Amino acid sequence: MFTPVTSLHWMGAWPQDDAQAATLLSYGGTLAAIGGAVSVTTKSTHEAHGIPTPQANVEGLRITRMAIYLARGIRLDGLPEYEREKQLIEREVHAIVDRVLEMGDGDAAIGTVRPFAAGVLDVPWSPNRHVRSRVMPARDAEGYLRILDPAGLPLPAEVMEVHEAGLRARAAKERVPYGRDLAVRSVYELTEPLDRLMPDRATASGAAIP
Repeated sequence: MFTPVTSLHWMGAWPQDDAQAATLLSYGGTLAAIGGAVSVTTKSTHEAHGIPTPQANVEGLRITRMAIYLARGIRLDGLPEYEREKQLIEREVHAIVDRVLEMGDGDAAIGTVRPFAAGVLDVPWSPNRHVRSRVMPARDAEGYLRILDPAGLPLPAEVMEVHEAGLRARAAKERVPYGRDLAVRSVYELTEPLDRLMPDRATASGAAIP
């Protein structure tokens, strides 16, 4: 079965700084190109300020397209970190899809409706009233997306051990409690100014990064 990849730009809170927002747009285009996405939902540098103007949306589209062009030949196959994450995701997908087909008695359509009602398929912070939105994600110490609370997702225990280890490492690194605050911090992380995201860093000339 072939499943096309659709890429969406950052779905958390956006930075108010135009340079940081533009970089986030470019990064989204880069990830789409590297991931082989067939479509990209773009955003703009005005996401933190309200409804973007048509001009801002056009600018966001152009930034994204330029990033896609520049990253068009980059592939991650063979990199240890990439292969590790791919294998982890494959284990997660197999567990969820197998349960979906089981709940649908082999019918993928029925097996989409029933699992959403049961929370076996779930989306965090979904505006859809038919989605339970109880699964809770967060970023780990290395920036990888992990599951803090799987809720009804049928993820194997050994997979959840990987997620928990990464999130506990972040909690220890940032000296914060292990819990739902990690998820909240992950949503708002990129709204922080650069001097908080990269403290005590300096440029090659020795001047502090503004």
